[in-house]
Amino acid sequence: MLNFSDTAIYGAPIVLADLAVWRLFGRDRAVARAIWRCAAFAALSAVLFATGVSPLAVPASLGGLDRIAVQAVCIAWWLQCAIVFSLLLNHLLLPRAWHSQRLFHDIAAGIVFGAAAVAALGYVLGLPLSGLVATSGAVAVILGLALQNTLNDVFSGLVLNTTQPFRLDDTVSIGELEGRIVESNWRSTKLIDSLGNLVVVPNSAAARATIVNLSEPAGLHGVTLALDLDPAVRPAVAVGALERAAASSLDVLARPAPIAVVKAFHANAIQYELVCYVDALQKKTTVRNALYDLAHRHLAAAGVAWRPLAGPAPAAAASSTSHGHPVSRRLLLLRAVELFACVDDDDLAVLADALVSRSFGKGDVIYASNAESRELTIVESGVAAVFVPGASGDVEVRRMAPGDAIGQSVVLAGTRLHATVHAVTAMTVHQLRSEDLSALIGRKPALGRLMCESLTDHIATEERVMIPPVEKAHAGFSLIGWLEKEMKRLHDSLG
Repeated sequence: MLNFSDTAIYGAPIVLADLAVWRLFGRDRAVARAIWRCAAFAALSAVLFATGVSPLAVPASLGGLDRIAVQAVCIAWWLQCAIVFSLLLNHLLLPRAWHSQRLFHDIAAGIVFGAAAVAALGYVLGLPLSGLVATSGAVAVILGLALQNTLNDVFSGLVLNTTQPFRLDDTVSIGELEGRIVESNWRSTKLIDSLGNLVVVPNSAAARATIVNLSEPAGLHGVTLALDLDPAVRPAVAVGALERAAASSLDVLARPAPIAVVKAFHANAIQYELVCYVDALQKKTTVRNALYDLAHRHLAAAGVAWRPLAGPAPAAAASSTSHGHPVSRRLLLLRAVELFACVDDDDLAVLADALVSRSFGKGDVIYASNAESRELTIVESGVAAVFVPGASGDVEVRRMAPGDAIGQSVVLAGTRLHATVHAVTAMTVHQLRSEDLSALIGRKPALGRLMCESLTDHIATEERVMIPPVEKAHAGFSLIGWLEKEMKRLHDSLG
């Protein structure tokens, strides 16, 4: 049998090799490091067993250097035992949900290594455990008093990670802070705010604050709008306009249904709130901004005049003027249409007089796909839905609110609209016929090309279904040229 000095001869190289491999293997090779650690622990255990040395007892009396060497090898065995046990805890015993939380991993590792250190001091060095425990208790009290805030963070972190009010990559609101969780450790919770800054929140502060997990439940996220309106406006009118604003957005979920409520009456204003829901957290900001714009348009269509609520109401209701005269609602609607961006006020006033007002009930067809009628339709009030043919039936691609228009290429170049428009609510629209536009283009031919250019981007994004596929596939196809050709053919036939 080998003698005690062989323990140091065979054990020391294993310990040194373990240290070298630990330094050489990076964190990206965690599996290889774990396998090596287990192999090194098994090899060192075999050496101790073969040499008759037990890490659970003080080595027999040896020479000074031999005794120190054997004790060093036994202490290294206890540390390797703690490492292997930590690996087993992390990969086999701890729940998978805790793997991404450094707090539980660090605490478990601290307990294991602390127990291994106490065992090594008691069994290998022969120190009295009772005195050691008493001494460690006194040290713990001193450290506890000195590290009250840190310990508060640690135990608060335990509560947060046990109850799991949030997970990594969740977007949360902690008190007045809001951001995405990137790390939760024993000391603090780290998140990235909307400006891209790293915010470190002590666990004790997070545990005391109100935590709102904006990522839960998945697929349902609330969007809230708050508005203060003139008390002269009837609440029923304002609530109806807000409900139509929610109905004008395809991103707003139908279930749960949007709710518009009167929050409070004040001396100079009535406060309203619109609550609706979207299916993705990333949509909230975009949808909220769009809803404010839609609310403004629907309120204006309902005759709600905007004014500073702190001062007296103005004597006149006109919101804009041209050459000192009030601008009609029809003229304002035409100005918002891309087709007429290059038309001056006088010509636009002629077109405004030619507009025909029509009313539709909920569910009525405003535009039929491939209809022969050549009309531009501008929404005055209400909500409409635009459907285009799809592989499995008609697909809704757009909602129309006050100020929106459809059929610009139809009235300019006589193309057909390969889409169907239904009224979602009762609504009023203004329509302009191709014949009414022909007179203007006949007097100003150059205006026709300017109209074609102003429509290029519009057609490319929203009315691409109106360009025949055969024309688009042509090698020399030019959108402006094709529009000019169709426009000339249409207006020549009308003239």
